[in-house]
Amino acid sequence: MHRFTIKRHVSLVLMLADECTDAVLRREVTVTAQNGRRKPVVKPDGYFVFTDIAEHTVTVDIRSLLYAPRTVTIDLTQLNPLRPFVKLRLMPALRYFPREATGVTGQTTPRRELAFVYECDKTAYKLLYDVKKNDASVQLYNPQNNDLEGSTFAIVGKNGTIDGIVRIGEKTEDGALLVQPVFAKAYAKMENVFIRVVETAADENGLFYCPIAGFSDKNKQILYYSDGLHAKAERTELAPKSMNTIALPTVKK
Repeated sequence: MHRFTIKRHVSLVLMLADECTDAVLRREVTVTAQNGRRKPVVKPDGYFVFTDIAEHTVTVDIRSLLYAPRTVTIDLTQLNPLRPFVKLRLMPALRYFPREATGVTGQTTPRRELAFVYECDKTAYKLLYDVKKNDASVQLYNPQNNDLEGSTFAIVGKNGTIDGIVRIGEKTEDGALLVQPVFAKAYAKMENVFIRVVETAADENGLFYCPIAGFSDKNKQILYYSDGLHAKAERTELAPKSMNTIALPTVKK
């Protein structure tokens, strides 16, 4: 009797985390790819493993009762073929309000992308070393050892303007954090600070909700961007550890 061995090629290893609490999500979510045609192998430790994807890109759909839906297209050619790992963060839905969080809600154009930037111990990080153009990693001063994988960061200059946007990937053995894309320019540790970005989007009815962790009386004000981080920023004050409603105009398309 002949035995046959089927070899699988691991194309993508996905991990999902709560944007506010950093908790790894396992059973709370449903994950599919390529318009539902592919389903992952779900590991007990929270990894979603996709195998034998022939395409160079894969579109992943994430759905949950407790978290806002998210659809992400991942370029597999940009991943380490020996460890094609990606960590994504999910924003809690309105029915789930994390403890100690500050809520922001309102209504605007359906599907409109929103981003919030504020500086506190949980969001602002200094460079340990200068960054050169085309560098693929960065080392940040992180004494609290906060989980930064999968987070988006705004690179802020001395004048308070955003000089670049980068998404953090895996942590290497020497403590550096891989970034996507590679740095388009150089950044100096004495002139730039990395501030974590909280991203969300309005639903099909234009309603949006965003719980924010780490916001306190010291912050008072927050910047928000209504159409991407390269658009003009607006500033508003929030009441910490409570729900805040902000008014955003509707954009005609």
